[in-house]
Amino acid sequence: MKLQRLLIALTVVNLALLILSPVRPQDGATGYPETVLLRLISSKGGPNIKIAATEDGSAMVLGGDSNPTHIQLLARGTNTSFKLTNKDGRQQLIKP
Repeated sequence: MKLQRLLIALTVVNLALLILSPVRPQDGATGYPETVLLRLISSKGGPNIKIAATEDGSAMVLGGDSNPTHIQLLARGTNTSFKLTNKDGRQQLIKP
């Protein structure tokens, strides 16, 4: 008898969730551009290459042997940049 009551209670709860789910507001990324990201990782598990594509541009990061050594290529909207970062964290930004 207890098992039957439990099953009925779970059925009522599932039915209520099913009815209320379309009413609940969706917490999406409203206002943010859609992004596709590809990560290629090293044997150590760290991302060595990242390629991203958004609605208004794209980016690519090539990682080096030690963190934060990397090269970043960015093209968003009408702006482009090229940033170099060495193992000491020193950066050089190149813009046209």
